[in-house]
Amino acid sequence: MCSNFLSTFVSKAVSWLMIILYVCSTFLAMVMPAQAAQRDSGSERYAADNSLFGQKDDGASASLDGYSSPIMTRAYVLVSGDTLDSVAKRYNLSVEGLRRLNQDRFFKNGFDKVTVGDTVYVPLSPVSDDMAHYLETGSSQDSAISSLATRAGQFLSNGGHSSELENMAKGYFSGKANGEINRWFNQFGTSRIQLNVDDGFSLKNSQFEMLLPVYDKGNSLVFTQTSIHRTDDRTQSNLGFGYRYFTQDYMLGGNAFWDYDISRSHSRMGIGVEYWRDYLKLGMNAYYRLSDWRTSPDVDDYYERPANGWDIRAEGYLPSYPKLGMKLNFEQYYGNEVGLFGKSERQKNPYAVTFGANYTPVPLVTFNVDHRQGASGKDDTRLGFQVNYRFGVPLSKQLDPDAVGDMRTLAGSRYDLVDRNNDIVLEYKKQEVIKLYMVGGITGFYNETYSLGISVKSKHDVASVSVMAASLIAAGGKIVQGSGVSDYSVVLPRYRQNGDNRYTV
Repeated sequence: MCSNFLSTFVSKAVSWLMIILYVCSTFLAMVMPAQAAQRDSGSERYAADNSLFGQKDDGASASLDGYSSPIMTRAYVLVSGDTLDSVAKRYNLSVEGLRRLNQDRFFKNGFDKVTVGDTVYVPLSPVSDDMAHYLETGSSQDSAISSLATRAGQFLSNGGHSSELENMAKGYFSGKANGEINRWFNQFGTSRIQLNVDDGFSLKNSQFEMLLPVYDKGNSLVFTQTSIHRTDDRTQSNLGFGYRYFTQDYMLGGNAFWDYDISRSHSRMGIGVEYWRDYLKLGMNAYYRLSDWRTSPDVDDYYERPANGWDIRAEGYLPSYPKLGMKLNFEQYYGNEVGLFGKSERQKNPYAVTFGANYTPVPLVTFNVDHRQGASGKDDTRLGFQVNYRFGVPLSKQLDPDAVGDMRTLAGSRYDLVDRNNDIVLEYKKQEVIKLYMVGGITGFYNETYSLGISVKSKHDVASVSVMAASLIAAGGKIVQGSGVSDYSVVLPRYRQNGDNRYTV
């Protein structure tokens, strides 16, 4: 009896605790967006009309009080003669319904004062009367609380069985977990897997890159970009931060990167600037070494270190056929023996011009071919295949051929990766493999013996040392070897009157 009472009491206590926790979390979900909107009311949310990769693209779901609405939305830019009332009526909405559809977006002068040129989000097509009522009354959170309360009442009236309690807990926590996971992944910008095939049909220059927005509001985007790749048996990583400022006509940005060779502990800093317009991208990067000479495992008896250099990059697309792109790069690095084309093709202060073309049938996939031409006839050609995945964008959009054009606009390229050389180009220097020391000079009398004081500093073992003194031996002198490899002495010849008594050993 006591045991049954205790079990029932615990079950009911846990159920009420779940209800309290759920109500509290729901309340916070309603309060936090309002506080965020109040903090950011001075910022204008960046958007582009009908943009696939803008802040909210065609076909994205509007968010209502933390719940995903079945309404698919698109960006709409107000034109002359538009008012909130006229736009709302066009989609069978009230102004309040339109306001709720835009509740998680921020406007420079507030939603009620939008004017020509401002962007609001509207349904893809006029909504039904029921949906219009749902938007206007906004009872999603209330319904959730009522639904939970009803389920809790049923749970208590049925005696509070543990299996029902377990199902309620699973449903609640799995739903919350899925929502948080989706929100976490949707904050990512772009990831790219790039497979490059060189003249030898190897994939040694392939890499993985990801851009993650850190601050993304209005005209400003702060991001971090990371990558990892393996080139010439060297695993390298890159970590950078950047800022982009967008206007209606152009984007101006800057970035800084730290490049690290995991295999050989080389490090380098990179600084870059970007200037983009619709269908055109320009960029410039400078690379500065941070680490010094290290023994090269590739070239015997050589040191290696990152080479300083810079490049200029241009990429453009035809507005009439945005699937096809062209690029032109110029790069130069400095040093007496720089391996721009590889460790076996070292040159002094080398430069190269790269001509490239790429084809993007759908946003998800890009094919490219690059030909690089350098001084003294050095060149190489690479075929590439890229998978460009954007988190938060429906896969159907990323497989839509008609969406490629949006990628070439400023709005569509907002989260594009920084175009730079992630590979640390190396400079090489010959090591001092062997060095011989001996006395600077000897003065004495006929038939005296003096040590040459020979010592050898060598990277490798010394098998033998040869001492040559033809003129001294011809004059009657001798070179005598002792017990050691470098143990040599000289026996002076007879002094010659009116002759040259200086000898070179």
